[in-house]
Amino acid sequence: MHYKIKPFYKKIALLLSLFQLFECPLTTIASNTIDYEENESVSITDEEPALPTISLDSTSLTLKKGETFELHATLSDSDSELSSFFSWESEDDSIVSVNDKGIVTANNIGTAMITVSFNDLIAQCSVTVTNPISQILFDEPTISLPINERTQLTPHIFPDDNDELPSLSWESDNENILTVDDNGFVTGISAGTATVTVSSEYCTASCDVTIYIPIESISIINGVSELKLQQQLKLQATILPEDTTEDTSILWESSDNNIISIDDSGLITAKAPGIATISATTTTNLKDSISIVVSKETFKTGWIFKNGSWFFYDNTGSMQTGWLYLNKHVYYLYSDGRMATGWLKLDSKWYYFRSDGAMYTGWLINSSHKYYFKSNGEMQIGWIKIDNQWYYYDENGNIKTGWLNLEGNWYYLQSNGIMKTGWLKLGNSWYFLQSNGIMTTNWIKLGNFWYYMKSNGSMATGWFMIGNNWYYFQSNGSMKTGWLKLGNSWYFLQSNGIMATNWIKLGDFWYYMKSNGSMATGWLMIGNNWYYFQSDGSMKTGWLKLGNSWYFLQPNGIMVTGWVKLGTVWYYFNESGVMKKTSTSGPIIFSANPSLKIKKCTANVISQNDCSLSIETTRSSSIENKYSTFYLLILNSNATELIDSISIELSNGSTLNFSCKLSSDDNFKSISMNKYAIAVKSKDSYEIISDCQFIENPDSFASKEITFKDNYWGYYENYKITSKKGIQGVSDSYTENLRAQHVLLNVDIEDLVWTSSYPGYVPYTYKGKTYYFSDLQALKKTIYDLHGWGSSEGNAYGEKHTRNVTIVLLLSWKYDELSYLIHPDARTKGTASYYSLNMKDDTARKTYEALFCYLGEELGQMKERVNNWTLGNEVNSCNIWNYSGNMTFENYVTNYALAFQLLNQGIKRTAKSPRLFISLDHCWNTADAGYTGKEFLDYFAKYMDETAPCMQWNVNYHPYSQPLTRTDFWKDQSNTKNTVNTNYISMENIQVLTDYLSHVERTYGKSSDSIRVIIGEIGFSGKGGNASDEKYQAAALGYGYYIAMFNKRIDSYIIRAYLDAPTETASGLYLGLRQANYTQTQKESYYVYQNLDTNSSLKIMNSYLNLIGISSWESAISGFDASKLPAKDF
Repeated sequence: MHYKIKPFYKKIALLLSLFQLFECPLTTIASNTIDYEENESVSITDEEPALPTISLDSTSLTLKKGETFELHATLSDSDSELSSFFSWESEDDSIVSVNDKGIVTANNIGTAMITVSFNDLIAQCSVTVTNPISQILFDEPTISLPINERTQLTPHIFPDDNDELPSLSWESDNENILTVDDNGFVTGISAGTATVTVSSEYCTASCDVTIYIPIESISIINGVSELKLQQQLKLQATILPEDTTEDTSILWESSDNNIISIDDSGLITAKAPGIATISATTTTNLKDSISIVVSKETFKTGWIFKNGSWFFYDNTGSMQTGWLYLNKHVYYLYSDGRMATGWLKLDSKWYYFRSDGAMYTGWLINSSHKYYFKSNGEMQIGWIKIDNQWYYYDENGNIKTGWLNLEGNWYYLQSNGIMKTGWLKLGNSWYFLQSNGIMTTNWIKLGNFWYYMKSNGSMATGWFMIGNNWYYFQSNGSMKTGWLKLGNSWYFLQSNGIMATNWIKLGDFWYYMKSNGSMATGWLMIGNNWYYFQSDGSMKTGWLKLGNSWYFLQPNGIMVTGWVKLGTVWYYFNESGVMKKTSTSGPIIFSANPSLKIKKCTANVISQNDCSLSIETTRSSSIENKYSTFYLLILNSNATELIDSISIELSNGSTLNFSCKLSSDDNFKSISMNKYAIAVKSKDSYEIISDCQFIENPDSFASKEITFKDNYWGYYENYKITSKKGIQGVSDSYTENLRAQHVLLNVDIEDLVWTSSYPGYVPYTYKGKTYYFSDLQALKKTIYDLHGWGSSEGNAYGEKHTRNVTIVLLLSWKYDELSYLIHPDARTKGTASYYSLNMKDDTARKTYEALFCYLGEELGQMKERVNNWTLGNEVNSCNIWNYSGNMTFENYVTNYALAFQLLNQGIKRTAKSPRLFISLDHCWNTADAGYTGKEFLDYFAKYMDETAPCMQWNVNYHPYSQPLTRTDFWKDQSNTKNTVNTNYISMENIQVLTDYLSHVERTYGKSSDSIRVIIGEIGFSGKGGNASDEKYQAAALGYGYYIAMFNKRIDSYIIRAYLDAPTETASGLYLGLRQANYTQTQKESYYVYQNLDTNSSLKIMNSYLNLIGISSWESAISGFDASKLPAKDF
């Protein structure tokens, strides 16, 4: 049984145990009394009592040698008075000792265990004794060390029995001067002083070390073996190396000062015959010495003649060499002491010495030569001014005469050598030398007259071109101004002398000076207009009679054509300006609001030269009740000139229907290009009561060959065009290797037209006038090959393998002779790459009519078929493409639409299937370089509906990223948005365009999906050799192609470039599939684009899903169906 004792009784029990421990008799207890309160009680319990424990306040210590520390032990459930019964013991008293109070003393380095015990209870503490470094000293605070040598610094460590020595750290504060390793070895690197520091945990010490370059040798360099009595010589010594940092002072000593004495500077003096040793000693005790014999002979000074030459000795007896200045004369003594006479060249300069050795100065005439020597004796070379006259001496000292070229300037020296200034006549030529002698070139004004000196200095006379201007100089060289008659021609020289060309006004009269400067007389076409200049050159205005013909020149001089009202009378002047008709009631009257609206204007071929024309209009009761006779007016393409009028038949119904027969002798070219209107007659004039329209079906005149010819060759028409993949330009590589099925070619109109007969151009007659157009042989051969016919049918790209071919017609400014084709308001040369076509002037417009008919005929045949025609490039950005100049927006779009309509009539006359496109860039609601694409499209669509509602037009779109250097178009949510208000349209949101065209179709009553789209130019930048760039470019091209493939309005996806273009790479654009290097290295995009329409397409493109950030193509592209991807190789 166990007993539970209250605290007081616990103490009694403990004391009893102590007495038992020390074997004390129990009577000791009995002799003491224990006081306790009566109310204290003892209870008996079965609980197990807790055993007592002993503990220390620290179980581990680290002490420095000599330190003490008091440990405290505690017995659980007891009071502190029992501590006197604790027993203390050290494991090793030599390391650490402990007394009976628990005070520990650190004696030596090491670790020992301290144990405290009570009865059977113990507690322990591990004590570690250290002896750290308390002080580090060097023997010397500064030392010196030669460069490239090594020494060890040995510090004194206190105390010497420390336990830190292996942990010392060494450091140099300038390792360019010296380094130190972990053992204190110092190595000198370069001259200078650095501080070496050694550190322990508790203290540091430093030593300043100076690295010096020691003296290695000393040498006496000008010693002699013999001196004469009283002769002096200053010795010199050389200390090496030259860059030593030690003191370079020299101690000079003589072994016998009675024979040879020497001072501190090294000056020795021979005092008595005999031998003495002279030594030179450095501060580092390096020494060199020489022995010198002093002879009995006394030395001489001054001039001495020996061995046929003169020598000079100074007052020290030393023989002189080099220059000698003596008694106001200058001499030169060679290195062996001989005196120089005659010519002498020193340091590239010539001197002359007389026979007595004195140096010559001033003039010297020697034989046929005349020399001049400056005051320092140098022979004169170059310019010198003597007696206010300039002379020039060549490198041999000869005085120069005649022409002299110096540093690009010409001078003339007369026969006496004097430099010429002013006018100079040589032969038949005059020259002018300025006051500095330089021959004048270029302009010079003397008095009130201007002269021009040619590049060879001769004075210009007669005609002379300067820059891009012609001048005329009279026989005396003065520049001519005003009128000049030469032969039968008159010229006008402006006040600045420039020969006038173009228009000039003198007084109240206008004159025109031709490009050769001659004054125009008679008829002259300037631009697109004819003028007449009278015999005196003045421009004619008003009425002009020549022979039996009358002409009328407007106040601006332009010859009138067409109808014009003069006073109260209307006159008609034909294309040649000859007056043909007069009418007091006027020519053609256009109604501001025509009563009839033409709904259809169609032709039907009757025979080879005849067709019927049917016009259907809206009805108008006011017109029908007022008139019974109606006329068809045949107008020019601009509806400004009446060509003919025909009485027409009328039939009534829900509409008015007019019909007539038309005849043609030019394969219906004129009929296709003319406009037609309904009119009624009022006296001698016609009042037009309808709008004016082209024939809406010019393709009715096309010959019918086979179905193949008349059908459009496209992806959705399924004639061997199995995908939408295409590329700009053409070569075997572009098409065959890439398997491209759509090809776009740019054609410059300036390469198609010339003004007269010329090799490579053929005559073409249109409306009675002959034009000269390119024979198109190269272009036709290219298209012929693309369609698979080859040089012999079917051998180039596979038999009859058609391609969809697009031509973009552009108008540059290469030839001034063709500038009339450019709209007058845009006629500023060099402003842009391409310009707006001129629909304003008759001559230009008729040229285009003829050209478009010619192109339709030549490129409308089956084997040279062009499927798509695009007029202009990115025409909304008209500041850089299709330049519009000063035209207003409305005039610009109208002018473009008129040209588009002419192109349609010319192309469709010979083939039904070709499609015509306008070209827009990616700027949809942002005008980066002109107008926004949307505003251009809207105005164009509206104008076409008003003037040619049945004419089909389409869109060639360039959906580049914004900026152009951006490749990951799918990440652009700032520039491209999926709303009609987006700033730009790229492949990311191309559906904005195609959806908007549906809206346009509904607005103007066009068939659904009738407005087609080709992606006529697209590209993504990827720098070759940059793996990331190449991967993004490949992904973008493929992603864009998939988007195009599943947009049913898009017919072609044509990429911009096969090779990188240097002009573009300079701006950071790398659009090609290959690099523009010598080997044309393929990029990753080449392989991808090549295989987009093959069985490998989906496998290749799936590798880019993660890069694009999509899980599948179905999730990103509406209507995507992998089974419908083209997978054929042609």
